[in-house]
Amino acid sequence: MKNSISKLISVAWRERLIVLFALFVSLAQLVGFVMHRANSSAPYIESWPSPAKAAIFVSALTVLLSILLTLVARLLDRSSANHGEGRWDNAFGRHSLAISAALILASWLPYLIVFLPGSLPWDGAVSMAQFSTDAPLSNHHPVLMNALYAGCMLLAERLGSTNMGLLAIVSMQALLCVAAFSLSIKQMVAIESPRWLVFAALALFCLHPMWGSYAQTAVKDTMFCGALCLFLVLATRLIWSGYGTACWARLAVSGLFVCLVRNNGIYLVLPTYAALAVAALLAARKGPSGWRGAAGVAAAVCSVCVYYPLVSIAWPALGVQVREDREMLAVPFQQVSRYLRVHPDDVEEWEMDAIEKVSNGSDIAAAYNPDLYDPVKDLLGNSEGNMEPDAKKRFFEAWLSMGLRHPATYLEATLAGTYAYFYPFGIVGSNVNRRAFYFYQQGEPVNTRFSVSYVFPQELRDGLEGMVGSLMENPATKALFSPALYVLAYLYILVYSASRRRARALLLSIPLAMLLITTLAGPLNGCLRYMMPLAACIPLLAGAAVAPIGDEPASGKPGRAPAHFKR
Repeated sequence: MKNSISKLISVAWRERLIVLFALFVSLAQLVGFVMHRANSSAPYIESWPSPAKAAIFVSALTVLLSILLTLVARLLDRSSANHGEGRWDNAFGRHSLAISAALILASWLPYLIVFLPGSLPWDGAVSMAQFSTDAPLSNHHPVLMNALYAGCMLLAERLGSTNMGLLAIVSMQALLCVAAFSLSIKQMVAIESPRWLVFAALALFCLHPMWGSYAQTAVKDTMFCGALCLFLVLATRLIWSGYGTACWARLAVSGLFVCLVRNNGIYLVLPTYAALAVAALLAARKGPSGWRGAAGVAAAVCSVCVYYPLVSIAWPALGVQVREDREMLAVPFQQVSRYLRVHPDDVEEWEMDAIEKVSNGSDIAAAYNPDLYDPVKDLLGNSEGNMEPDAKKRFFEAWLSMGLRHPATYLEATLAGTYAYFYPFGIVGSNVNRRAFYFYQQGEPVNTRFSVSYVFPQELRDGLEGMVGSLMENPATKALFSPALYVLAYLYILVYSASRRRARALLLSIPLAMLLITTLAGPLNGCLRYMMPLAACIPLLAGAAVAPIGDEPASGKPGRAPAHFKR
């Protein structure tokens, strides 16, 4: 008995990172269970189970998850060890790019055809309006993306068919994602990822309805998904090639594309560049190619030097609104709204005055929605979403003063707005009109310029949309549509890589970590499309985590594991 306990303790200590992750997941499930069922008008503490019940639940689930996740880790270890020179010496290995692209595109064709020429949701229509109507220019949606979308529609309008413009947008997005996902599969083959993982990744890209559904939707998230996946592919090539100069240049261009497609892209790219530059310089100490690290740093800096002058100088000079206080400060606004809902009698006069000055006298407590920050933040600032510096300073003084009195309320507001990224068992947004997918074409008053219409009959579209809806409601497949599934999968790969000291996988995890952080600071809880880029990058990250272990390369052919890797 003592030997068994000692052995169990020894295993738990060796796998302590996995045990800590299991504890985190258990706590996240408890928080999610409570938040999903709580009454948003009352203190959430009233919905919590007794400390004894909570402790039993968390302890039991932690033990169970620790055992399961440790077994998974051991299986991944075995899969990583069981590799050989001829693993991909077959038809698929030699033609993985073409085969993957053909299968992925064929799987998406039902969505692209049934919803021909494509769906135009609210976001897409708003972004186009800046260049097709007298709407003010804003970088709320990246202005170059707005210009691209509107340019396609305006050109098609002059040619006599706005449907062709929408089809052009959808085609660009779909082809970018097909190319990025196929290159991801090819890169997994190049670094000798296990066969089961490569085919599982291909099945994910082919069979999951979210890819085809968003491929036919004119929205920036689809383009960003392909851009980020391509960035990760090129980062993988860079690492496995020994940080060659050509790979650095490609990565720099790809990083600039990520920044221009979505505003939070710069927060993903910059930390990744910094970490890769350090890794390149450290690798250079082991070989004669130290100049490659310096050349790579220069290439990365060049892409950043293009982005910042564009956003901070060029756009304002052209009349584009780039500042938007309420978008950047959604979290503190939501916390104050929650505070006013729960503690209306514990607000000092000067605090209320400071809040009313930035909210234009609106009742932000009444606008509080635990899952959605937009109703609150849309009431704040002027018509452009900005506040006077003095008013903003006074607001933060009030925010801090109230938070010091009731910090638990601020924590509750934050957990209520983020839990669904870690809790896959709740239907988020049941009390708001929120779509997981966009199978419609936006009309007036948002879209006042472009008249678009579906080609095929409503019955056909209803059938495909109904199939997707039934999968979302089926208990056996519902979790596949939860962003929490992909967040937890990513975090587990991160923990596994750290516990096994897979430095290359940890480098590749940096842009995905920044994506998760910026999403948690955003205005929407449990949004699948926000985590869709993460889901697209998970297969390649997993492939890097279980790829054969070898010496850090000093040279090699881009996109392929160098021949001198130890076997």
